[in-house]
Amino acid sequence: MKLIADWRRVVALSLSFWAQVLGLLALILPELAYALWGVETDPYILWWLGVFLLLFGLAGRIVQQTGSVLRNQARIWAVALLILLVSALAARAQPATEAETLAIAVPFIAAKEGIRLEAYLDLVGVPTICAGSTRGVQL
Repeated sequence: MKLIADWRRVVALSLSFWAQVLGLLALILPELAYALWGVETDPYILWWLGVFLLLFGLAGRIVQQTGSVLRNQARIWAVALLILLVSALAARAQPATEAETLAIAVPFIAAKEGIRLEAYLDLVGVPTICAGSTRGVQL
């Protein structure tokens, strides 16, 4: 494996390189924060931010980056500040409550599974009733 001749310049100036690095961090850091400190973040915002940055970085790899060094540095810092802002907003977001989650999940599951008022074995052999309830169900 051989690095490109001007790799230091690419690392210093390439907006697409940093977009990919920051996109990867947006996807990984929330998992690390939870694993290390038990801190939950809004996965929806950070996931979309990470995907956007990765796609932006990939697209940027095929576009010629021209202009002055100062302009490229300014673009990199602008994106970094935007990421910090979105991350700060995501960190302040409150996770959904159990009631909010159930308000979405129950109708969705009921529509997919249907409602059966007599106990039955589901596809994996677990006794089930109603719209997928398994707790304490006996055939």
